[in-house]
Order: sequence, then C-alpha cells, then structure tokens
Amino acid sequence: FMILDPLGKCGVIPVPLLGMIYRFFGARIGQNSYTSGLFFDPMFVELGDNCTLGEGSLLVPHTAMGAHLEYGKIKIGDRVTIGFKASVMG
Repeated sequence: FMILDPLGKCGVIPVPLLGMIYRFFGARIGQNSYTSGLFFDPMFVELGDNCTLGEGSLLVPHTAMGAHLEYGKIKIGDRVTIGFKASVMG
C-alpha cells in the first residue's frame, strides 16, 4: 500500500480511482465519498456516505507496541470531512 502514497501525491492516480483501489483491498467506502489520503490496512477501514478525506490524510488501524501489533477498526460515519494531513488511528 505504501506505493499508493507517492503515486497519489504526484497525481498519477485520480481520486475516484484511488477509492476503487482501496475497495479492491477491502475498504468499505460509502456512496459519494472520496479520499486523496492514504489508508494502511484498508480491510480495517469503513467510510460512510458523503465523506471527504483531505490530501495527505492518513488512516492507520494498527498500533505497534514493541513486538506486539494490534488492530482496531476505523469506522467513520456519514457526512464527515477529515482535513489536510490529518491522522486517524484505530
């Protein structure tokens, strides 16, 4: 998924296509929702309807504590805007 970040930032992948790629990898993205941010572990991300994730935003559903890796699902409701370069953790 890290390859999507530089490609998205340089404009190679259009925003609507980026959403389709995340859906392919398991993210649930509602109707009329768009992201120009980066999802780590998309299978743990759920985005409601009519949402916008700003450029450079980051959704990270995992936490590393030493050798321990823990996942927490990120569920974002309807009509939410996440701003430029914001980070959301699981």
